[in-house]
Amino acid sequence: MHEVRRVSNGNIMYKAWPGARGMIQIDMLGNIVQRWHFTGTAKSPAEDSTPVDTDSIHHDYAELPDGNLLIMSSELRVLEEYPTSETDPNAPTAAANVIGDVIVEMTWDGIVLREWRILDLLDPYRIGYTCRFSPTGTCQIATSSPSWPICGPWSP
Repeated sequence: MHEVRRVSNGNIMYKAWPGARGMIQIDMLGNIVQRWHFTGTAKSPAEDSTPVDTDSIHHDYAELPDGNLLIMSSELRVLEEYPTSETDPNAPTAAANVIGDVIVEMTWDGIVLREWRILDLLDPYRIGYTCRFSPTGTCQIATSSPSWPICGPWSP
């Protein structure tokens, strides 16, 4: 159980790892109200789980002011001529499997409305970044080499 928080309807939502690889919403008595699984990583979802057509959920999620959900997902890409060392700038390059974050806006019914692929927004050859959401709908992306915070309101 990770990222446990109360949502606007008063229920509690959390990420369920391992196994379910999804999110679960419960009422204050612990009864399951809704659950979601992410089609790219779900191994054996519960029969009543709502499928979400994205790879995974990890790190963080937020409920937006309009009621939709914002989640962090992931994608796998093969990048050519990728650095083979994080510390040696003269090291050779090679094709590499790189996992990048994908910010997904979804409805409570599991419908994916929009996706923002971080590997399309930032230079994928730059090593290291983080992404966090605030309750007010602000997304912050911080790179680590050098650290440049990129902040802004979540908007279409």
